[in-house]
Amino acid sequence: MENPHASLVFYWDYLEKVVRIEGLIEKISEEQSTEYFNSRPRESQIGAWASHYQSAKVSSREELEQNARVRLREISNDIFRNMRISLRILK
Repeated sequence: MENPHASLVFYWDYLEKVVRIEGLIEKISEEQSTEYFNSRPRESQIGAWASHYQSAKVSSREELEQNARVRLREISNDIFRNMRISLRILK
């Protein structure tokens, strides 16, 4: 990994604060990635497939929703993790 440093920023409504987290990222194992994917709700699994690469830009929400509808028609009841997506953990 070229640059293992990462940060994320989000607004925490309950606290009325902006939270920033910084750390190093590590790729997790394929087994852990699959276990996490399988623990997600079906709609989240479909969303992961519809977004192709989760860090890629999407031109519009409509495009993402259309991709999800197409994927829903294409897949069976069992959804398998997209092996192109490797999960990372922020430590």
